[in-house]
Amino acid sequence: ITTIMGNGTVGNGLDGFLGTQIAINAPCDVAISANRQILYVTEANGLRVRTLNLITRIVSTLLNSSGPTYFAFDSSKTVLFWTEAY
Repeated sequence: ITTIMGNGTVGNGLDGFLGTQIAINAPCDVAISANRQILYVTEANGLRVRTLNLITRIVSTLLNSSGPTYFAFDSSKTVLFWTEAY
């Protein structure tokens, strides 16, 4: 097992850092892009969807949400859908 995102502390990490340098806040779901280069991670308590570029290992915020978010891709793996659970 190798850690690729999160530094072991709870918090709201900033964008532009390596995945292992940031704090994350209650990750609750993950998805991976069709080309396997982007990992999508939801933060239930951080209220956002983060991306981790698996080539550069850099984290970015894709969107801010109002609650825990869950993912699904369409059958072609080109469209990412998410729901917010309250």
